[in-house]
Amino acid sequence: MSDPKRGEGSGRARSARSASSATPPAVLSAAAVADSPEDLAYNVSGINQRALEAVRANCCADAAPADAAPARLPAAVHALREAWKLLGDDALRRLARSSYLLVDARFTDAGAWHAAVAQLAPTSAGAPLQPGPSPFVNRARAVAPAALEPSRSLFDAGAQAAFAGTLYLYAWHLARATPIEAAAALGAAPAVVELLASLSLPSVDSLSRRCAGWVTLRWAEQPAAWANLLAAANAADPAALRAERLKGLQRIAGQCLAAAGATPGRAS
Repeated sequence: MSDPKRGEGSGRARSARSASSATPPAVLSAAAVADSPEDLAYNVSGINQRALEAVRANCCADAAPADAAPARLPAAVHALREAWKLLGDDALRRLARSSYLLVDARFTDAGAWHAAVAQLAPTSAGAPLQPGPSPFVNRARAVAPAALEPSRSLFDAGAQAAFAGTLYLYAWHLARATPIEAAAALGAAPAVVELLASLSLPSVDSLSRRCAGWVTLRWAEQPAAWANLLAAANAADPAALRAERLKGLQRIAGQCLAAAGATPGRAS
């Protein structure tokens, strides 16, 4: 015998999903973020799809000749321009369906996040945009200003700011709601997840504007990593794609360990 409440809930979920289908899954609303595993996967793949579409568009743009190396484009984009151009819609969606974000905002670099939080400006009312007590924030004082320098971006300035706003708000929501899942989905160091979770909403908004330039392709300067991912996606080879995603998790873990060892104030 079916459960009417379960049926009602399923109907609402189907209605919400049906309503969202009018907009491509890559166009995400922060208000639509939910905590279920299904929606976590849906939102991660949606963010990935939006970023990958931007990369492909950059590579196909007439204004970007193949023999040029635009200062703002990551090496993994410029060096693989032809491979990105050949990435079809189905392959792009396969690539986007990763369990973790294929974009990054220095999520493995706790030192950079500590520095950014320490430099948040006060509000117009004079109240500082600082998180509550945290063992991480004071370490930021010893971080060099270079930690705040922008990465090589994927979008033009306006689109970069909009994408960063979505990404930072989503990361903050995950960090507060499900920190373990957040670390995995964001590809983030635990210290960054803890710091994110401690922030207020106005702080996150301020960070998304101040540090929008951090948002770029994950492994942006590692063309070899992306060459293998693109090849597996284009070949529609599930086993090869799983293997490359596992290698990606290993790279993220290595980055977290390396960044943790360089974080000021960390005990050896």
